[in-house]
Amino acid sequence: MLAQPYQGNEGVVLATPIAPTQGPDRVVLGPMTHDWQKLNNCGPTTTAMFLSYFGIQVTQFDTAAFLKPNPRDRNVNPGEIAAYLRQQGFEVFVGINGDIPLLERLLQAGFPVIVEQWLQYDGGMGHYRVVRGFDRTKQEILFNDSFLGPDIWFTYADFLRDWAYYNNLYIVAYPPEQTDLVRSIIGDDWEPANMWARLARDMEARIAQAPNDALAWYGLGEARLRLGDPEGAIEAYERAIAIGLPFRYLWYRYGYLEALNLVGQYEKVLQVSDEVLASMEMSEDMRYQRAVALKALGRTDEARAELEKALEEHPGFGPAAVLLQTLTGGS
Repeated sequence: MLAQPYQGNEGVVLATPIAPTQGPDRVVLGPMTHDWQKLNNCGPTTTAMFLSYFGIQVTQFDTAAFLKPNPRDRNVNPGEIAAYLRQQGFEVFVGINGDIPLLERLLQAGFPVIVEQWLQYDGGMGHYRVVRGFDRTKQEILFNDSFLGPDIWFTYADFLRDWAYYNNLYIVAYPPEQTDLVRSIIGDDWEPANMWARLARDMEARIAQAPNDALAWYGLGEARLRLGDPEGAIEAYERAIAIGLPFRYLWYRYGYLEALNLVGQYEKVLQVSDEVLASMEMSEDMRYQRAVALKALGRTDEARAELEKALEEHPGFGPAAVLLQTLTGGS
């Protein structure tokens, strides 16, 4: 079921022309330090580079101690980065369905942006970058990349190609006193219901243009899930899987498992996660979803074992710790 080859539809990404924004045509934010990531450490390294812009000097190992205490952990989710940045005194907005004009407005206001994208290397993998500039005349975006290097310029087209894999997810962190400014830049998407509804509309429009765009179908699944329609989400997720998602894609995205649990398809959760873990080997997020399914099936001992494994793989992982406490009677 999960072995269909990925069918790319990069051309759809730029089907809608990019509307120009007001303000300067070129912005470069800095200074920002650069560091080369250790294996599977792009999230911590990107977070450290981002903080350097605000004068906070930490290493990728400092940030990893919170974000992924186990060096073998292959994924840091956006919520974990947001939680770490809040510990540093920032307010954080995690958005979906971003676009080039939004990045330009944020950069013009002095805010670098962390984006989650797809690294076109070795079959592809999830990857964070910190965007810190643009040149509208050249139609290029500037970012620091812990794998490719500092001062990387991509064309808007190439940047959007890589961003589409995560339905244009972005993270903005800012001092609390600038909340009103950031809210005004983000606009209606500040309200989650508006943001997810817009994603649903945009993905439906993209699918109308390219019915076999697996990434758009997966994005539609994400939108439907967050809008309270897990059955519709499963339909979209499974359409994406049938068309073909990139190898490793489900290493990083767990909405499908969450939706299956919500509608009681617990055996399928175990089947799908077995297939993914066979190649990924470890994932605290996936083990948590397995534990939810096992608990619902009355297999409490197995659920507890999954949660203990999740906490071994990521010490302090909140969802697993809370559910484990429930299973052990609050002791």
